[in-house]
Amino acid sequence: MRKVINKLKDFWAKQKRKMELRALDAQWEMMFGYCFDAFPPSFRLTHTQEEIKQCTEEYCSNLRIIAENYKQNGC
Repeated sequence: MRKVINKLKDFWAKQKRKMELRALDAQWEMMFGYCFDAFPPSFRLTHTQEEIKQCTEEYCSNLRIIAENYKQNGC
């Protein structure tokens, strides 16, 4: 019985954390955070620095490609 209770406590803790992250992201989005930052706060709280760096580099390279295509082709 104690194992079941511990598993339920762990499950609830994980679900509570997910709800907190969703609320944090919703607040970030309502304050137009996506205009100033590429990734929501939950991304930074759930990924390592190396993963964040890699995703940021990929994101920036994609933006560079889009900008180059825009310069070449116009609208």
